[in-house]
Amino acid sequence: MTLGRSSELDALLARLPSLDHGDLLALAGARGVEDREREGAWKTVRQVVSADHLERELDLVRSEVGAWATRLGPLTVQQLGSAASNESMVDARRDAAPAVLDAAAAYLVGAKLPDRDRASLLRPWVSAIAG
Repeated sequence: MTLGRSSELDALLARLPSLDHGDLLALAGARGVEDREREGAWKTVRQVVSADHLERELDLVRSEVGAWATRLGPLTVQQLGSAASNESMVDARRDAAPAVLDAAAAYLVGAKLPDRDRASLLRPWVSAIAG
């Protein structure tokens, strides 16, 4: 774990490689479309990140999520069982990546994020994956 990273964030990032095609579709679907609540939550995230000098940590998280979303590689037995291809897995990860980044940002800033904003950013992750 690096400075500014929580065990929740580390657990989220560690879980990403094991997500199957169905998980990814559920995550992308749970996020839905952009909304004002999410936009407001990200405004608060940016304020906390700036105030706490967490820009580097947020950039690292963005890079990790981006690398995961675009990674090609061998499919797991579970993924093969769902008839997923490398192309469909990359597409599904790209679609799910915004929800992953939302949850990762909420975990990064932690308790400094008001409950309403935290709930808005975590809702897709919790409902589709962690719930």
